[in-house]
Amino acid sequence: MKEENNCEEWPFEDGPSAPVFTTGHVIIELRPIVHAVRAADGDWQFLSSEGADESSLKIVALKTLLSRHPYVKDISDLHLGWEAWRPDNQSPWSRRKIVGRQ
Repeated sequence: MKEENNCEEWPFEDGPSAPVFTTGHVIIELRPIVHAVRAADGDWQFLSSEGADESSLKIVALKTLLSRHPYVKDISDLHLGWEAWRPDNQSPWSRRKIVGRQ
């Protein structure tokens, strides 16, 4: 579903209110996202280099994540069952199909 967002085309197939998984490092401390997963069921995960543990997990609206990390629009076309990663926030994204972990 493409929707309008601040007079620009919404870049994600999922709507702005879609819930996504992330961490406090990403959403509160604004650490750069270096790993993203779009699970086979459509769930998104956005992680920093600190990774995730149960105590740091957060669920936020996709529009909230995009407003704080606008560069994730570069991977908005990630296929179901794929992941994207990069060594740091200055590097380009690499992508691959997830095999055997879903």
